[in-house]
Order: sequence, then C-alpha cells, then structure tokens
Amino acid sequence: LESTMGDIHKDGMACGDIDVALWAVYDKLFVHYFMARSNLSSLDSQLSTSCKMMKDFQQHLLVDAMSMFWQAVMNLRGNSDHDEMLIGDAFDERKHCDPDSSNDLMKTMITANKMYLCAYLAKYQAGAANASANLELWLKTVPGAMHVPPMVYHGGLCCYVASHGKLRNVSKKDRMRFKKMARKCHKLLKGWQAKGHPNFPHY
Repeated sequence: LESTMGDIHKDGMACGDIDVALWAVYDKLFVHYFMARSNLSSLDSQLSTSCKMMKDFQQHLLVDAMSMFWQAVMNLRGNSDHDEMLIGDAFDERKHCDPDSSNDLMKTMITANKMYLCAYLAKYQAGAANASANLELWLKTVPGAMHVPPMVYHGGLCCYVASHGKLRNVSKKDRMRFKKMARKCHKLLKGWQAKGHPNFPHY
C-alpha cells in the first residue's frame, strides 16, 4: 500500500493532477502512522516537510489535514502542553471548532485524530465519548475511505475499555452506552472483514 501511494504521487505529479498526487502523500504517511511502526521522530520530520509542500501548492484542506496529523504526532512525542487536544505549534483545533459550522469533513478529521490520541494515551473515557458522539458523522462523511476502519477500531477499543468496571468515574449509564457502541464498532469491522469495506470490494 505504501508503494502504491508513492506511485500515485509520482504519476499524479507527472500528469499535473496535483490534488491526487498530494493526497497520496497524506495517505502514505497515514500508512506509516498505523501500519509501519514508524519512528515518531522520522514521522515528525516527514510531516513538517509535507506541510510546507502543501502550502507551496496552496492545498488549503490538505494543509489543515496534514497539520492536525502533525500535531497529533507532536502530542505523542510530548511536544505539546496537551494530550488528546490538538493544540500546539502545528495546529490549534480551537480555530476550527465553530459549533455552527457545517464543515463535516473538518469535524471528522479533528475528532478522528483526537480518537487516536485517546487510544494511544489511555484516555479511554474521552475516546469513548468521542466515538459515541461522532461515529455516524465519520461513516456519513468519508464512506469507503481507507481511514474509516482505523477510526472505528480505535473508537471501539476506547468504548470497550471505558465500559469495563475497573475504570473510575464512569457512570453505569455511560458504561452501558459505551458497551453498546463498542459492539456496534465490532459488528462494523466484522462485516467489512467478511464482505469488504464499502466502495472497496477488493478488500
């Protein structure tokens, strides 16, 4: 998959399809993040370079997507005063979280990146609340995208852990709600494994 994204980037640049070429860069780094056990320092450096490239090509949506991704890596490296909040030198979610905004894609990208941080930093209750509030948004906004199964997996993981009796400060009502959501995530993943992910039958 990483090699495929690299080829798409080269072919897109060669034929002038800049949008496809640069989204391939993003997806290649996404693969590194979840599947290639990348060194965070190396990923940090690659994201820094890629953000500059997106700005040079005036790809504003990709600048935001890459910047919040970069901020998540900075958080994981301890280079931020925040854990699951995307606030730091690369990105500040507070500038993009207008509750009246209809930009579902921006909301999806922000909440998904925060979901990964919650899972990695053991902020399971916050992650479970995130998944419970945003799962339907994710499925509606980016159906069939390669990014969806990791969203659902990490959301389900947080929900399962948060529904466990040993976690403090989680009400019985919330435990039941999180357990229901965890089972829904599990069912989605099992269905995709058996029948293929929407819009990607070759999976």
